[in-house]
Amino acid sequence: MKMAFLVYDARSGSTLLAAMLNRISGIKVMPETNFPSRILDRGKKIFSDANEAINFLKMEPHFIESGIDCEELALKLRNEKKELNAKIIIENVIATYFNDEIKKNNSVAVIKCGEAIFHMETLQCYFPHAHFIHIYRDGRAVCASKIKTLSSWGRPFCNNIISNALNWKKRIEITDGFTGNMISVKYEDLVQKPNYVIEYICEQLHLPKQARQLCKDYNTYLKSIGKRQQHLHYNIGTPDPKKINQWKNYLSWKEIAIYENIARRELISKGYAIGDRADWSYFKYIKYMYFYLVSIIEFIFHILRSYLLNFQDAGAHWK
Repeated sequence: MKMAFLVYDARSGSTLLAAMLNRISGIKVMPETNFPSRILDRGKKIFSDANEAINFLKMEPHFIESGIDCEELALKLRNEKKELNAKIIIENVIATYFNDEIKKNNSVAVIKCGEAIFHMETLQCYFPHAHFIHIYRDGRAVCASKIKTLSSWGRPFCNNIISNALNWKKRIEITDGFTGNMISVKYEDLVQKPNYVIEYICEQLHLPKQARQLCKDYNTYLKSIGKRQQHLHYNIGTPDPKKINQWKNYLSWKEIAIYENIARRELISKGYAIGDRADWSYFKYIKYMYFYLVSIIEFIFHILRSYLLNFQDAGAHWK
């Protein structure tokens, strides 16, 4: 089975890319779910039986809404003669969702999992011939989108400028250092020249020419997205280059300056222009430093709050 993992940071255009790829006759994209990363986060722990594995997978709402046949998956796992480790579980989930149809026509199964970016080395070891499609976007645009957009949990993805910058910076560092089968896609290129980018991806995936026909529309993939995530993708459609720089109207000059200070090297390495501070007045620097200090304090509280929520969730789980 040919497979590829679509990895990304949230609000980076991954759903647009997934919808475009899914239009191609030889590619089928699985709705977003973090089941690979959740399983790999367990380390080397082995599931005792199929029921334990299924119950663990169903703890993620996105997995439940993915449309996978859990009864068929459970049957596959019960028929496994090997121990139910991470590799076996991931293999069987993929085979169950794609219903083994990928094997018949030499097509590509694409697993959309943003958090798999932190497990690419392990996944490449498990699946040596798999590709990783990384879509990235100007981090400042990602930040603006995360601040103004409510997640499927009903709250902003992240409204702290420092946390946003560090998260984007970390993901860029990981993908830049990855030596496996990586296909890098710049969101701005996808929007401005979509046909060229999609053709490039098909070439890298070694997809036969006859399997590159457009036989589906955007809605084919969008309809597969669960109800919890549908509000995040209501505006997916024909790419609009005019929207690329909208983040400049949303973020304040202070937020932009802080973001650029943290992720300067990564922004430049990806070809994004950085603001010039040569004409800043002394008073403007003072305002910037004050805002930076407030953001640091908010970031500390953000980290403490995250740990507290995780602790509360863990406590509720063990009761």
